[in-house]
Amino acid sequence: NLFKSYTDFIEVVHPLCESGFLTMATMTEIAKEAGVSLSLVSRLLRKDPTLRVSDDTRGRVLETTERLGGINKTSARMTARPPRKTFHVVVPFNRSFPNTVTVEFAQTPMWRHFEAEIRQCGGQVSMAFFDPERRIETLREWIESSDYCDGLMFLSSMMDTELADLLQKTSTPHICTSFMDQKFRVNVVAVSPYAGMSQAIEHLQSLGHRRIGYVGPLRYRFSTYCSAAFSAGLRVDESLFCPVYLDEQRHARGLDDWAGVSERAFEKWAATSELPTAICCHNDHTAQGVIAVMRRMGLEPGRDISIVGFDNIEQRQSPPAIDPFLTTIDNPVDQVGRRSAQRLIEMWRHQQFGSENMVIHEQIPTRLVVRRSTGPCPVSASSIAGGSRTRLSR
Repeated sequence: NLFKSYTDFIEVVHPLCESGFLTMATMTEIAKEAGVSLSLVSRLLRKDPTLRVSDDTRGRVLETTERLGGINKTSARMTARPPRKTFHVVVPFNRSFPNTVTVEFAQTPMWRHFEAEIRQCGGQVSMAFFDPERRIETLREWIESSDYCDGLMFLSSMMDTELADLLQKTSTPHICTSFMDQKFRVNVVAVSPYAGMSQAIEHLQSLGHRRIGYVGPLRYRFSTYCSAAFSAGLRVDESLFCPVYLDEQRHARGLDDWAGVSERAFEKWAATSELPTAICCHNDHTAQGVIAVMRRMGLEPGRDISIVGFDNIEQRQSPPAIDPFLTTIDNPVDQVGRRSAQRLIEMWRHQQFGSENMVIHEQIPTRLVVRRSTGPCPVSASSIAGGSRTRLSR
């Protein structure tokens, strides 16, 4: 408790050891007394900036070193490594996913802005792969490698309690880009879909719609739809939901698969269900599948059924669409990439100077972009689907 930091300790105690006023110990003795590994003592006393260790362990080692009279300079050199000026960020990927996943991700605005921000600060970014059965072991090896990994960026569907505990115990700079990861004690920079979904529900209500359905997986954005609809005083029940199921492998094949799977699911659902007058879709690709079925049924989006997508791919794709049609919730993934990089840089710099990193949850709001796929609610409409009469009702 006499010293506020290791720097204070080394400036006072070590000269006394060298002059003979204190009897010094070996690193082996310190490690044994403190109950830690020899390599941990070595890296800690060399002030290795890449070492990640809990405050309790750090304090125990320094207290033991102080109590034993410092470190014998014949057993270790008390010179610190110069602070590293660059850092390396690793983005983990499941090795069982097809190669198209990494190719598609590398072309996204999120990746481009993330990589550009890191490189602008002198850092490097790379993708790395793990076997599903050795996920935690592989990530632990990366984290403990001082020459390989200085920070991690996690995409969706990666985080769980075990991984979150590992990141906290090792004080690893990291960032997660999934809104759902906020339930763990991890750093998150992600799009908050609620603002955009609320705007979508409000927009549809202003057009007279009261039966507003949902097409997509019954998770994540679905819960946001339910919350926004309920808050708006709308009825929310199973008759308004068209589930779309993609297993992990199909999900990994890329966004283009969403349109086909959504199209088949909606076609089957429309043949036996009373269709709502407006539909919120999981993403723009899901909306494309729904619109394809509607047009085969003789229905026009915006006239017979209003459709709202999510992601704004018509504007965000390269090149952007000349005449975008789909009303959608804009997904600012470029901002997520940029802010994720900035947050990681801040964490790494704090670690270099021994500062404590706080857990951060930063939400980037979405917004509704109104186009021609939404319109006034029809008083009544009907169509023939699958040989049976399917009614569109307010």
